[in-house]
Amino acid sequence: MAIIMSMTVAKGGEIAVEQLEKELGVQLRGLRKSRGLTQQQLADLANMSLGAVKNLEAGRGATTRTLTRVLRALEAEDWIGTLYAPQQTFNPLHLPGLKGSTARGRIAKDGFRGTGRYERASQGT
Repeated sequence: MAIIMSMTVAKGGEIAVEQLEKELGVQLRGLRKSRGLTQQQLADLANMSLGAVKNLEAGRGATTRTLTRVLRALEAEDWIGTLYAPQQTFNPLHLPGLKGSTARGRIAKDGFRGTGRYERASQGT
């Protein structure tokens, strides 16, 4: 689905709920048309009334059941997964082969090997 582009921000910096509902309807209408379906065909595929599809596309009177049926009929159920995606964290200690706070045997920036002794790393290593 496309990104919401032109929305009027209400007092307090929030987008009005009615405007979000209308934008959702616009996005669903665009998705339906991109699939080459009429409202009646979508209603038949989603096993719902034509009026329910019209209301959803107009941004009014829809339930979550109506929305999920339409998304399933449009083969766009994966959209639901885009509503929340946990942030991936990176912890270098979880990399294979690294244990503890030092990586033994690696050459530090100062040219010494991290073995606990002050052995100068040879040029070939």
